[in-house]
Amino acid sequence: MLSDAELDTRLFGLLREDGRAGYTHLGQLIGVPRARVADRVRALLASADLQIVTSVDPAILGVRTIAHLSLTLDVAVLPFLDALRPAPEVVLASAVAGRFDAVVEVRVPTPEHLAETLRRIRAKPGVRTVEALMYLGASRGYRHVRPAGPPPVVDDLDLALIELLRRDGRRSYRELAEEVGRSAGAVRTRVRALLDRGAIRIEAITGTADSSGRLAGVGLRLGDADPEEVVDRLALLPGTHFAVPTLGRFDVVATIRGDSARLLQARLDELRCTTGVRAIESWIHLDVRKERYEWPVEP
Repeated sequence: MLSDAELDTRLFGLLREDGRAGYTHLGQLIGVPRARVADRVRALLASADLQIVTSVDPAILGVRTIAHLSLTLDVAVLPFLDALRPAPEVVLASAVAGRFDAVVEVRVPTPEHLAETLRRIRAKPGVRTVEALMYLGASRGYRHVRPAGPPPVVDDLDLALIELLRRDGRRSYRELAEEVGRSAGAVRTRVRALLDRGAIRIEAITGTADSSGRLAGVGLRLGDADPEEVVDRLALLPGTHFAVPTLGRFDVVATIRGDSARLLQARLDELRCTTGVRAIESWIHLDVRKERYEWPVEP
C-alpha cells in the first residue's frame, strides 16, 4: 500500500500533466480508491503544498515583454520579496542560493513598461544590482511565456471561462456553465478547445521548494547551437520543469527538478554534456515567495 508521501508524489506528477483530472481517473491510474485520492488532493490544496494554476498565453492578455531578473541585496531577502508580491507584473519571486540572492520574473505589455519596472526595482532600498534577461520564443514547460506564432483567437465566452478557471482551475463544468449561462456540454467543449489550442494550461505546482534544494534554475551559454533546438532537447530530459530562449548573458534559461540533491547534480551534469552547451550557471531555489502567472482578463 502506498504511503501518503508516495501517493502525494504520484498525484503531483499526474496533476502536473492535467490539473483537471478527476478523482476517479487519478485513482484508476495509481490503483487506489477514489475516496483516498479525493482526501489527499483536498488536504494538499488546503495546506498550499499543492496549487492548481491556470496559465494563459500572455499574448491573449496583452503581455508581450517578459524578463528574468537576478538581484543582489544588502537587506533581508524574504521581506524584500514579500514587498514585491502585490505587484501584478511580478509573477515569480524566489530567494535563491548562488551568485545572486533572489530571482524575479516580470511580465509587462511593452519594453517601455519593462524599463519602468526595472527602474522602480533598482530604486528600492537594499538593492545592490539587477541583471535582466529577456525571454524570447516559446517556453517548454508548465507555464506559458510567449507564443511562437500569433495568439489563439478567443471570444468573450472564452475570456469569461479563462477568468473563472484562473480563480479555480478545478471548478466543475456544471459550475462553470452556471456562471456563463451555457450548458455543461458546451462549456466542456470550449474548455477542451482552449487547452488543445494552447490558449491555457491547467497544472499543479508546489508552493515552495523544499529544504533539500530539489528545484534549480540554470542559465546556459551556447556555442553556435540554435537556442530553440537546445530548448526542444532540454524539454525531453527528465526533470526539466521549464526552459526558454533568452537574450542577455545566457542564451537559454531553464528550471530543473530532482527528488534529491544527488539526482539534481546528475541532471546538471547532463545539461553540461548537452550538445551545443558551452557553460552553465546554476542557482538553488530556497523559498518561492510568489508564483502566480496572472494578468487581468478584459473581454
